[in-house]
Amino acid sequence: MKKVLLIFAVVFLTFGLTSCDIFGINETTTVDPASITTVDYDNFIEVDSVDELIAMEMNKSYKLMSDLDLADIEWEPIGTLSSPFLGNFDGDGYTISNMEIVEDYTHNGLFGYIEGDVFDLNLTNISIDFEAIFIAYVGGVAGFSDGAISNCEVSGNIVVSNENYSSYIGMLVGFTQGKLDRETLISEFEPNVIDNNTSDGIITVVSEELGFVGGLIGKTYNTTVSNNVSYTELDVTAGIYPVFIGGLIGHNYGGILIGFNEVTEETSIYIENNIAKNTITLTPAFGNVSVGGFIGYNNKGYNRDNYVEANIIIGELNIAEDKPIKLGGYFGEAWKTQVKDVIVNSTFTNDNISYLMFPEFVEGALVGGDYLEYPPENIYVVTPTAFDTTGLQTKTATEILEPNFIAGLGWESDFLSELE
Repeated sequence: MKKVLLIFAVVFLTFGLTSCDIFGINETTTVDPASITTVDYDNFIEVDSVDELIAMEMNKSYKLMSDLDLADIEWEPIGTLSSPFLGNFDGDGYTISNMEIVEDYTHNGLFGYIEGDVFDLNLTNISIDFEAIFIAYVGGVAGFSDGAISNCEVSGNIVVSNENYSSYIGMLVGFTQGKLDRETLISEFEPNVIDNNTSDGIITVVSEELGFVGGLIGKTYNTTVSNNVSYTELDVTAGIYPVFIGGLIGHNYGGILIGFNEVTEETSIYIENNIAKNTITLTPAFGNVSVGGFIGYNNKGYNRDNYVEANIIIGELNIAEDKPIKLGGYFGEAWKTQVKDVIVNSTFTNDNISYLMFPEFVEGALVGGDYLEYPPENIYVVTPTAFDTTGLQTKTATEILEPNFIAGLGWESDFLSELE
């Protein structure tokens, strides 16, 4: 009998609302065959002007032929939930600058909702600033992506206030997922890929509802994330509902295939060879927050060969409630996660928190809320740090750059150059 992924049952039983989109918007989009019969992935139409960029058709692929300046244009994202961009987009190393979004389109970015791939694209001086009127998916390249994003650089500022609905916000992409449906066979499944991208800028979020905020990606779902660098600063004000904040990823879910033991080893969903160097400022109104220097919340999957350097600042407490703050130098919170060969160079300040008001304030150099279930391997914590380092190996900032130590890790030289 063929095995079929029981997507919804697994996701909801694993962690309820925080492992998926409670509104169902993250389901695979189906397109009316009468409106779009074929998608051309192979023939790239040249784009040499802003007008040609705006006029792109949803079922064709395009190649950027020059730098484009979007100054003085209120950008309307390409692709929606009902009509996603299905083709591929090749930036060819060119730059799109000064993209500005001042209105909430639900799916917000250069692309709003995209199912094709984007690669070799630079976005500079982006500005996304609005008060959300519904669920907000926000990223420089895309608000929501079912396709791969690789070799892209994004810099700029994102400012979002959302009082009534969930938010998924990252400098690169808000929400990215491996494309699945109810009939996907295990043998056919391939994770999505986010590879070799860089983010730099400032993200400012006020989230009264569920929030997923990452320096690179807001939320990942069955996606391999590798060889990326995030320098994004995060400033988040949280409300009554859970918020997940990470220097690289706000919330990562990578375990839909866990349980099918005979095939799990053949399917690699990794978070690997990434660097996050961030300042994260959190103002918790009620607590109920998971914040990690690298990933805010991680559910299943594999983390390896990553470096995080985070300064986490807990801002002034607004209201005293018995809600947990889970704070980690690497993970804010982690469930059934495998992690090895990572360097944690993080610290935090929390002078404005009263421990009497927050009896469930939990912190650790690797993870705050620890439900890993797998023993971590080769975790190196740079000292001095304010985090608890019990049971972990410690190194000084000088020692982690020593040739013998570096050689033992087996990390690539171009990756290591970013550490200095």
